[in-house]
Amino acid sequence: MPHSLPDMGKQLKYILNDKRIKIVDFAAMAGFTNQIAHYYLRKKEIKRATLERFCQLIGITVQDFMEWSGVQYQEGTLHYGRRFRTLIVEKGINKTRLATLLKMTRKEAAALDQKPVFSETELDAVLKGLNISREYFLNPMLVEDAPPPREHQMRERYYRLLEEHNWLLKEVADYKEQVRLLQQEVARLTGKTVDSGPHGAP
Repeated sequence: MPHSLPDMGKQLKYILNDKRIKIVDFAAMAGFTNQIAHYYLRKKEIKRATLERFCQLIGITVQDFMEWSGVQYQEGTLHYGRRFRTLIVEKGINKTRLATLLKMTRKEAAALDQKPVFSETELDAVLKGLNISREYFLNPMLVEDAPPPREHQMRERYYRLLEEHNWLLKEVADYKEQVRLLQQEVARLTGKTVDSGPHGAP
């Protein structure tokens, strides 16, 4: 086991990418919206029960999750191209924008993810284009120290509130169903008919 826990959202994103599972497909597997999936991918910590469920869905154990090095590594050595591809997916950069950022042709930029090692010129272009440090590129488990911008914090809060809102809606629906069943039982016992209204609400 590693000495410290990984950033669980990033770890989940790496694993989905390595296993070629699209985020929208993962959301469908888990039974929630694409927005909620992105919310979990941004969380540094995921509750144990939720993590166990996610691991079961994607076919790995919790220990696999914690120790995952995945296809970014090849025989214990970081595969630069695969690391590069993971970062592109993580940042949501399309091919045209990527070529612009790296100051390369689309063909040259696309060829990078097949290379096990970059030249110093290629690595420098990637670091500058993606605005990341050499240390962050070479160490996939490194968590950047810079605080998230206000926009990111607000988005985090939005997804958290959205998740809570959806949970509360489900709770309300469950309570309404319980009330409806109780009304039917009361009606059966008293011999009366209970009008549940046009929408089944009390």
